[in-house]
Amino acid sequence: MSMAVDDVLRVSEQARAMVIDIRSGEENPADLALWLEVNGSANGSFTYDMWFQQASDAGPSDAITDFEELKVVVAASSVDQVRGATLDVGAQGGEQGLVMLNPNSPPA
Repeated sequence: MSMAVDDVLRVSEQARAMVIDIRSGEENPADLALWLEVNGSANGSFTYDMWFQQASDAGPSDAITDFEELKVVVAASSVDQVRGATLDVGAQGGEQGLVMLNPNSPPA
């Protein structure tokens, strides 16, 4: 059973707009979801991989939902690590980019 990503991950309006803008450069953008997966840890925080892929590729244990015209899929293996996090926009090095505000930390 797929669970709603909004039970797992929040996406700010600014981040949603940025992702939709980035996705617009892809082929068939309306068919693509933003996929998110924890791919490791560094300096006491999780690290993430994000990419565009068909939402229909989601498995039954992946968390998927619509944030208006943006679908977000959290890989099943990452749901517990991402639960309660917010995808937002922040500035680093003078440039704006996507940041994950996650209350969870990897085991020490």
